[in-house]
Amino acid sequence: MDIFCNSLGALYNELPVSYSEPGKPFSYRNVIVSPPDTASENWSLHASSIWRASLFLADHLPDLSGLNLNDIPAIANIIELGAGSGLPGICAALEYPEARVTLSDYPDPKILVTLEDNVKRNHLSRDRAR
Repeated sequence: MDIFCNSLGALYNELPVSYSEPGKPFSYRNVIVSPPDTASENWSLHASSIWRASLFLADHLPDLSGLNLNDIPAIANIIELGAGSGLPGICAALEYPEARVTLSDYPDPKILVTLEDNVKRNHLSRDRAR
């Protein structure tokens, strides 16, 4: 694991692999989230930062769906598994107001409370981003 973690910079052209740290707000595309501070026994979940993959997903939502933003049907369902701070899912809920977005993660209370706080911080209700 140490060898892999130390080589990520080379794999990603020296760009940061993760951003922010637990409890510190991170702003991206008009969305503000804070990474959760997981319980010590759950540190291996790697939920305590904003991963570069989250930024990629947030930037490429239209590409991933293959649809124009205006073509998303009201019955569309989007689920983010292992949401952590929920950045891509919150972006999806804001960009696709007709879709039902579900955010989920490991049942670590710190992760789930932070995820719910991030949903509220971005003016979404529990009914809009589950």
